[in-house]
Amino acid sequence: MRSPKTYLLSSVILVVVALVLSLANGDARRAIADEFKDVRVINPQSMPANVRNVDGPARQPVHFRDSYTVPTGKRLMIEYISLEIGATSQCDLLEVGLFSGAVAPLHIFNPRFIGIGVGGPGPATYRYLISQEVRTFVDENSTASFASWSAVGCIPSLDDVGVSGYLVDLQ
Repeated sequence: MRSPKTYLLSSVILVVVALVLSLANGDARRAIADEFKDVRVINPQSMPANVRNVDGPARQPVHFRDSYTVPTGKRLMIEYISLEIGATSQCDLLEVGLFSGAVAPLHIFNPRFIGIGVGGPGPATYRYLISQEVRTFVDENSTASFASWSAVGCIPSLDDVGVSGYLVDLQ
C-alpha cells in the first residue's frame, strides 16, 4: 500500500507537467494575453491623456458660402447645409440642387416656407429655408455650388448659403 506522501508527490508532479504543457500551447498563451489586452489609463481630470485618431485620415474643417473648389489631392465631405431663399411671390414648387460640376445635381432639396419678411425698402418677400445634415462628397478639382429653380411665376434667390464639412487626403 502506498503512503499519502507518494500520492501527494505524484499529484504535484502531474500538475507541474500539465502546467508546462499548457503554457507551451499557443491557445493558453492567447487566452492569457486576451485577459490583459485592454489598456487602462488612469489620469486625474487635471491631466487628461492625450489621444488622437490614428485610424482615420486627418480632417481639415471647411465652411463656405456660395461655392467652393476642392483642392488637388483632397476630397470635400459635406456634413451640413443651411440655405435661406427669398421670392417675390409664393412658390408652389421650389427646389434647390447641390452640384459639383455635373449637369445633374448630387442632391435635390425641398425648402420649407417659413414666413413673409421685409427685406429692405422693396416689397415683402416670401422666405424659405433648408437646414439639414447631409452626407455627400465632392472630388478634387470640382466645385460645389447650389442652384434653385421653381414653378412659373416664382423667382427665387439664394440669399444666405452656409455649408460645413471637412477635407480629407486622397490616397
